[in-house]
Amino acid sequence: VTFPAGLTEIGELSFYRCTGLEQITLPDTVTTIGSSAFHGTPLSYVSLPSTVKSIGGNAFAECDNLSVFAVNEGCTTMSDWNSPWTNCDRLSVIYLPSTMTSLSYNAFSNIPNLKEVHVKMTAPFAPSNGSYDFGKDGCLLYVPEGCAEAYAAHSNWDSRWSAVIEEASTLAGLSDFEFG
Repeated sequence: VTFPAGLTEIGELSFYRCTGLEQITLPDTVTTIGSSAFHGTPLSYVSLPSTVKSIGGNAFAECDNLSVFAVNEGCTTMSDWNSPWTNCDRLSVIYLPSTMTSLSYNAFSNIPNLKEVHVKMTAPFAPSNGSYDFGKDGCLLYVPEGCAEAYAAHSNWDSRWSAVIEEASTLAGLSDFEFG
């Protein structure tokens, strides 16, 4: 799919269950991805441009081939009501930027094979709509160097992770996440 220059929003349900959509490259003019925009598509990886500020609930839900999801610097909000990745059975790694300030209360729920969550946020925050614990059984949480204690002390980030591991803030030299 080639998106037109100047596109700023991928609307709600835009590609809902579009079985021919295997890869996307969003232009760096897109700022918003609506709810269920890519729900049920066969995407295998997603790396969002830094211009994306908001991702709606279920935006990438039930993407059965999705294994890696990277949100680059700039994005601040991920759905106040539902995880963008609900029921993505192969999703194993999620990368979140330092600019993230809001996550759904169930951001990491219903992702059975999630093994790693890498966050660049130096300070943990509460979920946008409740006092839910972000922890995920059997999953490793990677945080910036010097931040493990803050995450371990925060009531919404402290439990259920298999381990909280500090890593270089550049994540192995990457300033943005790219997959291809």
